[in-house]
Amino acid sequence: DGFAEGAGLTGLFAHFAHEWVLLANLFLLLVGFAVLARHFEASRIPDWMPVALPDNWTGGFVLLALVFVLSSFLDNIAAALIGATVARHVFKGRVRIGYLAAIVAASNAGGAGSVIGDTTTTMMWIAGVSPLSVLHAYVAATVALIVSGIPASLAQQKYAPIVKDPPSG
Repeated sequence: DGFAEGAGLTGLFAHFAHEWVLLANLFLLLVGFAVLARHFEASRIPDWMPVALPDNWTGGFVLLALVFVLSSFLDNIAAALIGATVARHVFKGRVRIGYLAAIVAASNAGGAGSVIGDTTTTMMWIAGVSPLSVLHAYVAATVALIVSGIPASLAQQKYAPIVKDPPSG
């Protein structure tokens, strides 16, 4: 592949020349997700989420469930970025790493039974696999959301509770 031992800089450039399209697409995909999250934040919806969410540990769990649902029709990374953006607002910037991990878990679980928004399952759908054949994945995904989401929400509530104070204006 041009990146054999001893090939040095020449091999590195040859390898990059072979992979540049993949790397450019990945970079643009990640930039697109960041732009999506920024637009969501600029919409001021995250500012109003504390009003809509319960102000106990169930608020954190409802947020994880929303990420789960978003991920069923958005890409997992996009849903996780939006969830993290909302979490930063509702918890006033004090988000535990365990809760962030739960957001990622919820976004991955939410896309498990959907052929929309996830590259792998969309490719299966295009290839002729019935969307109903992946729907059963939601059973395990829902269990995963409950098993990981409740403890993460309880811990997040102890660390930084949701405070209902709508923005002015």
